Amino acid sequence: MKNALFLIFVLISFLACKQDQGSTAHDSGEETSADIRAQAKEDTGLETGSSSSEVSQEQINQWAASAAAVVDFRKREQGTTDYSFLVTGQWDYKFVASGSSIKPGSAMNGKWIKFLEGLKYEYGDADGKQGSGIYHFSLDTDLIILVDDKKNIKPQEYKVMTAGNAMVFQGKPTYSDNHIQMKLENESLK
Repeated sequence: MKNALFLIFVLISFLACKQDQGSTAHDSGEETSADIRAQAKEDTGLETGSSSSEVSQEQINQWAASAAAVVDFRKREQGTTDYSFLVTGQWDYKFVASGSSIKPGSAMNGKWIKFLEGLKYEYGDADGKQGSGIYHFSLDTDLIILVDDKKNIKPQEYKVMTAGNAMVFQGKPTYSDNHIQMKLENESLK
């Protein structure tokens, strides 16, 4: 029953997100959001950003600075608790839904994320660690914000839903992630 409700929730949320299929390139020589998203996808294996609007590197830099300030503020206001369910073991991606595409875990090449003590995280794939960053999770709001150490990857904010050893990230519009949902599982929590 839980699985059926979860599937219905994911499908409804997935259908509620709109995605503009058109995109245009800048003639200024500046990287377009498509270029940035392609590089981020190559680095992390995840679709990021909104295809409905162009996001420049300058916008990503502004978002990253703002997100880092948000993380610092939340640390001061809400504390720096390392929640054991997050920092225990490694979280493996089981599927990622982005816009109209769904990528099952078998196509994720062993993508994973590991939340570390000190509100840091690492991510990678079957080939090893690919990057790291800082995060903050609020148990009161169930929001997590991720700020990558790589300057070409935009910050991300998700609503977190947990059940047993599974966790679902539902994208928030703060950094144009509202079209993304992902399910992660942690074998060490079984």
